[in-house]
Amino acid sequence: MEIPNKLTQNQDHQKPVGPIIGSAIVVIILLIGALYIWGQQLNKQEKQRQESQKSEAEQEAELKKLKTESASDLKSIQAEIDALGAETIVPPLK
Repeated sequence: MEIPNKLTQNQDHQKPVGPIIGSAIVVIILLIGALYIWGQQLNKQEKQRQESQKSEAEQEAELKKLKTESASDLKSIQAEIDALGAETIVPPLK
């Protein structure tokens, strides 16, 4: 009668492996999902940073362009207004 007792003792010491493997798979899937979402956010931030750098570069180029323009005197401004025909929009002052 000792043999059946040994068999039941061996069966009691064996724990099921299925729930542990299932839990490990769920944890791995959650980690992969978290890494994917994190990577997407990093890519989004990088794109925004690049766009802001482009706009800053464009602003600097426009600023340099404005600085290179010479200040016009009143005669040249009046000549440009006359060339545009501004009297039709705003009547001349008397």
